[in-house]
Amino acid sequence: MGSSLTRIPVRLESQRYEIQIGYKQLHRFGPAVRSLGCGTHPVLVTNPTLWRHHARQVAHALARVGFPVRTLRVPDTERRKSVGNLNR
Repeated sequence: MGSSLTRIPVRLESQRYEIQIGYKQLHRFGPAVRSLGCGTHPVLVTNPTLWRHHARQVAHALARVGFPVRTLRVPDTERRKSVGNLNR
């Protein structure tokens, strides 16, 4: 895999969005999130496995573009990946 991003459209009944996958692309993450214009206080939701491997780099990428970063670690289970869980 090169330095480009692969874009995958996701089309569900209730929503549509795009997933971007890339190799060694975390340096682009902060500017990409900022360009979305979704807000000013992102919350990085992660699980222990992803935290160990990637979350610190993601948090630094967000901080480099001026975002105050909060992290929420959830157990590595599908039922924990919900908006309801974020609201707790």
